[in-house]
Amino acid sequence: MKKLFITLFVLFSISSFAQNHFIGAQFGLGSSDSFGTEWVENDKSLKSFSAGLSYDFKLKNNILLGSGLIYERRGSEENRASIWNPSDSKMRFDYLMIPVKAGYQIGNKWSGYAYLGLVPAYLLKADKKTPERTYPHGSDDPIISNVTESMNRFNLSVMFELGCNYQLNNKLSLFVSGSYLREITEVYKDPDSYSVRYHRLNISLGVKYALKSE
Repeated sequence: MKKLFITLFVLFSISSFAQNHFIGAQFGLGSSDSFGTEWVENDKSLKSFSAGLSYDFKLKNNILLGSGLIYERRGSEENRASIWNPSDSKMRFDYLMIPVKAGYQIGNKWSGYAYLGLVPAYLLKADKKTPERTYPHGSDDPIISNVTESMNRFNLSVMFELGCNYQLNNKLSLFVSGSYLREITEVYKDPDSYSVRYHRLNISLGVKYALKSE
């Protein structure tokens, strides 16, 4: 993790080569699902949100370098309900992400861009939400179990992103983007027993503020 922050510091220190710096805020909605071990193949996707800050460089040749600090929830609904437990349980993972990405932009007032990168993330909390009903006419109140200690705290994913900017003036712009994230590392500490990873589709809306480096 220390090497990651050093790398980010070096990238952010090359302002003499940058045409613009951009800081931004964004909010997104997405859907994530599990893959890996056979028993997760029938799980259903979990709808959740993401939110955070972004930091981007635009070089003079339209090459982009980006990072940020993003909160995101991933997970899935376990589709193994029975007559005794008619409601599915949910696995939920709360991550703090620092994406490291590079891309290319075309256009001016209206512009499009594409990013490809790696997404290191730190697990803040993991829980399993299970219906309490274990017999007919039982309670519907959910039981929430904290399972963070069974999970890997560090997570690494690959990400692809497509987006569009609209420049309101020489400082402010609005953007919308769609991204696909796929985990590389295992979720559980013991992957021999539970080989589970997640992938997520996300749509984000946000605003960026340009800091001129001239």
